[in-house]
Amino acid sequence: MDYQYIIEGSELAQEVAYEKVAKDFKGEWDGEHLRVENSWVDIDIHSFTFLDEVYISISTLHFQKTVLFKSSRSDLL
Repeated sequence: MDYQYIIEGSELAQEVAYEKVAKDFKGEWDGEHLRVENSWVDIDIHSFTFLDEVYISISTLHFQKTVLFKSSRSDLL
């Protein structure tokens, strides 16, 4: 399957992926809120950290083209 875009990131450093998506799609990322809206993508994500270890994201994602979400995981000790 051909993907129009691949979103890659770590579950423990989501902000890196959010920054890249905002840059690639000319959206806005302010450290807690990602907003992107254009002809083929509508993204609205609120993300924050709770107790410095729990990452919470509430997302609405609408894509008009095929997108792959690829999460890299690191081993935790």
